[in-house]
Amino acid sequence: MIFLCSFFIPLIVIAKHYLYGLKSKITYHQTLAIFVLAFLTYPVIFAVDRSNFDLIICISIFLFALAYETQRFKTSTVFLAVAISMKPIACVYAVIYLINRKFREAFLLALGVILMNVVSLSLFKDGLFVEAKKFIESQADQVDEQASSALSMFRADLYNFIVTVVKSISGLFGAETDLRGNSGFLVAYTVVAVVVFALFTVYLWKRPQPLWKVMGVLTILLILLPYNSGDYRLTYLLVPLLMYLAINEETRNDLLIVILWGLLLVPKNYYTISGEQNIGMIINPLILVGLLLLLVFNRTTKTALENEGTGNAIANRDFEAEHSSQAAT
Repeated sequence: MIFLCSFFIPLIVIAKHYLYGLKSKITYHQTLAIFVLAFLTYPVIFAVDRSNFDLIICISIFLFALAYETQRFKTSTVFLAVAISMKPIACVYAVIYLINRKFREAFLLALGVILMNVVSLSLFKDGLFVEAKKFIESQADQVDEQASSALSMFRADLYNFIVTVVKSISGLFGAETDLRGNSGFLVAYTVVAVVVFALFTVYLWKRPQPLWKVMGVLTILLILLPYNSGDYRLTYLLVPLLMYLAINEETRNDLLIVILWGLLLVPKNYYTISGEQNIGMIINPLILVGLLLLLVFNRTTKTALENEGTGNAIANRDFEAEHSSQAAT
């Protein structure tokens, strides 16, 4: 119960903040909208069903983004350090400090991660150095296990996508090919994943983008590129989604962006491909790639960049809500 409350209560408050403004009085239908988003989306239901700790990491990323866009940069490093300490893969968001030339905050983030890990590992019975060695070895073993173990059922990454497609197509010709554990494929995939992430980082560095879009690109890469991204990790997409819904800018691709984002929030695992693998393992990565390309090629207006990091849309909404309530009284 404590675990669930520590996710749902902050999520409801943050959803209200982004969608309607924290100070505003919401209607019955607006309450229903928040309820659906918080309790009835597929990634949330999936993560709750498995009691996955990524729910807590999702909230930490939410708080990081909220602090960053309101220019509380030092505070944002604390929340991101918490997320990285729990799951190192969250370090992809550290790119935000680098592309915005906030090197001092990047240093504070690294210092915070080191401090949190040193303190936590020191509390275990074998002491800091032994526990640190065990932790590093466990992380390495986990990566190797994820890359070579049997295919899982609910995955949204490109690695499992490629393995599933190759296995299914080759099976049609009577010579089933399983790329899992294949050292050549593993090395090639790793190199390509690193290069792709580097290219997108350079793109974000050279072309300034609003925070919601940067968060969207990095979150999609965080889901797509690892060897094993369970569907529970789709909960991370709620962060840039709510940030996107809060902006006042209109673009020609808004409808398509919302459709693709919405498709990621509904279950699609209704048809089994081979063994325990389902059609969702094919559809979700394709939708993520499509959404990624839309975000990258969707033109950013000058006004959106001027409002970047200021929280102007939400602040104005709260201001209007407060003054409208005063006028009503």
